[in-house]
Amino acid sequence: MAEALQAVFRNYASENPEVGLRLILRTAAPMLSAVLVVGGMAGCTPQTHMLVPSYSNVAELNALAHKSNVVADGLTVGRKECVLRLDGKGGGAFSGQDVTVNYPPETSPEVFRIPFEQLALVYYVAVRAGNKGAPSYGPVKESYPSLAAVGAVERGLDCSALDVEVARAGAIRWYARQSGAMPFTEHEALVQHGKNAAKDVGLTVIALLFAVGGGISPLHSSGATVSVEAFRWAVRAADRRELGLLQLKRARDCPARTTPGGDNTDLEILTQVEGNRAALKAGEISDLIQITRQTQLLDRLDPAAALPAEAGSTTR
Repeated sequence: MAEALQAVFRNYASENPEVGLRLILRTAAPMLSAVLVVGGMAGCTPQTHMLVPSYSNVAELNALAHKSNVVADGLTVGRKECVLRLDGKGGGAFSGQDVTVNYPPETSPEVFRIPFEQLALVYYVAVRAGNKGAPSYGPVKESYPSLAAVGAVERGLDCSALDVEVARAGAIRWYARQSGAMPFTEHEALVQHGKNAAKDVGLTVIALLFAVGGGISPLHSSGATVSVEAFRWAVRAADRRELGLLQLKRARDCPARTTPGGDNTDLEILTQVEGNRAALKAGEISDLIQITRQTQLLDRLDPAAALPAEAGSTTR
């Protein structure tokens, strides 16, 4: 492999760096896959999975709800967080015991039930079979979702289901906003994409060098946390989805919902955001002012709740 890479550099890098780089990355891909697989096998921390509930993955939610020996850390549409050890009873909801509570030996642990419609985001991890006590680990949150734009599934939903999806997107957006993250402006997004592309190229080459040298690249860290940049992308994507869903509500003549503050409805917020964007298009305001006003407007859709909250605050 090392000789092949050297040939690529000699034949292409000096005359056509772009072509040479593409060939290097193409050659590196199989090796990087091997690095990731070996690194995952070598680690002792159970792998955390992330699931974003929606009407397009109900089957996946049901499959997870029917598993036991799984710890699920869920964020609800009410902006509450709870960590349950699932009991596998399913039935359109996550059911289980709150692993953050230490119950006395003589006490029967309380069982909580969270319907799928109340779930906005789930991290889950398998625990050892036969381990009846609280696990010594929980889901490691190393990533955060950038929600997909409105598509065919959402266009087929009724008004009630649209409100559920709005609430889900809003909860995911709200959690990211708790870090203070602001969405990127269009200009900032373009600049950041360029920076990330250059960074990805550098990491690929570094990982490849580790692989060629017989070592394992330290690509995974169980102690990693979600970056501010990831939260900024998440808010930007959630904004797009939330506004798209509200536009569907308006087009379908769905009833507007009053904001938690009681001074506006969700569809009135939509109209104000659209007016704000029209002002940007007309050159009346800057992109920074536009994104700041949009963020403030969409923040009004959020209840004044705080994380974390105990599982007992969810619907049983």
